Amino acid sequence: MINSSNNNSILVREKLLSYRGRKFGRTLSKTKSDILNRVKKTNSITVENIFSKNIFTSSYFPLSLEIGCGSGEFIVSQAIESPEKGFLVVEQYINGLASLSSKISKNNLKNIKFFPGDITKIFHLLPHNAFDSIYILFPDPWPKSRHHKRRIIQKEIIDIFSKLLINNGILWFASDDREYCRFALLHFQNHPSFKWAAEKREDWLKKPIIWADTRYEIKAKKRGISPIFLKFIKTKHL
Repeated sequence: MINSSNNNSILVREKLLSYRGRKFGRTLSKTKSDILNRVKKTNSITVENIFSKNIFTSSYFPLSLEIGCGSGEFIVSQAIESPEKGFLVVEQYINGLASLSSKISKNNLKNIKFFPGDITKIFHLLPHNAFDSIYILFPDPWPKSRHHKRRIIQKEIIDIFSKLLINNGILWFASDDREYCRFALLHFQNHPSFKWAAEKREDWLKKPIIWADTRYEIKAKKRGISPIFLKFIKTKHL
């Protein structure tokens, strides 16, 4: 299932991507640190063993990918709802991984694996046409114009999303930052592989009923901000 197209052009393009995010927050308690280290032994993946047979068997495909999991509320609820499906999380923020690991341990989840690092480091290793959904929920908006190159939504990355998703696969982008939503919408509408699924105003103001509220979504609502949920469908290959 590994994508073998690890060529120089991909690596050169990868170096041009400037996606960034914080890696550390408050020092973890001994309990959280112990749980994280224990769960990493069974549920984390490395560059060396990504998608080997002991990571995800074929029965778990197609997979779902979440880039940045916050505290893990969303992806854990999805994994509990669909135990037959595989979920891959990519998160470099150690405190977020600790929270995710606690939830994985509490619910004894076997169908979530996570890569503790930067998504741009494994883009070239992810299998093409292996995901039916990608979730980018409340990413750092990097509001200053000079920092826009650090956003996860970039033309080069959308090209990769197109290759990872199966036909009619779905990419969800959610944010409480209106400007970032406009930025993302423009990039996806200008891309030949994706179609915005919204037909009326309610389509981008409401999320699917089965979704769990994330920590960032709850914070936005407490500030009186209604998050925006953008659904894009992959309609054709590049």
